Amino acid sequence: VALEKNIINNAYGYDDKKTGEFKDQSKRNGYGLTLGWSNLQQNPENGVTINWNTAYLDANDENDFTTGTNILWRKLQLGYIYAHNNIKSYTINSDDDNNNDIIFGPGKYNIHT
Repeated sequence: VALEKNIINNAYGYDDKKTGEFKDQSKRNGYGLTLGWSNLQQNPENGVTINWNTAYLDANDENDFTTGTNILWRKLQLGYIYAHNNIKSYTINSDDDNNNDIIFGPGKYNIHT
């Protein structure tokens, strides 16, 4: 089990080129859990290892959730990862005009791997 909390203001952020102000993005809390089970010691030839992980990020203008599992049997391993990202605001802090807003932008994203 893990818990992470940023307790320092102005530790993370960016300078907004439009307003000239520093945008504090320091509110970032993270939570995580990992569980695993294995019987490889009892049965090295046919043993199985199962892992499950989950994490959640609560940040300024963003919430991210990830969960994943993998199973190993002999030399075969199968895994799956799911992520749900809710990005409420995204600022590109660059002068490049490469249509980055198409790739990076606010929205809800479901990612399956």
